[in-house]
Amino acid sequence: DGKELIHTSGVITNAIDTNGAGDMFAGAFLYALGCGKNYSWAADFANAAAARVVSQFGPRIKVIEYISLKQQFNIQH
Repeated sequence: DGKELIHTSGVITNAIDTNGAGDMFAGAFLYALGCGKNYSWAADFANAAAARVVSQFGPRIKVIEYISLKQQFNIQH
């Protein structure tokens, strides 16, 4: 709505390959919104997802990482 400014913290990680970070952030953010989460929650989830993708080689995370991320954020979908 353009009326609220949301601040969120980044996730400290050891970046190995930044390929795919933006795509991962965008996809995770939109996924969270599609699950009914608010913007702040979606940004935290997207930051965590992007941090995971840059901590390895390649632009996507492994299925086990995806499952772990969903468990960390208690996503049931």
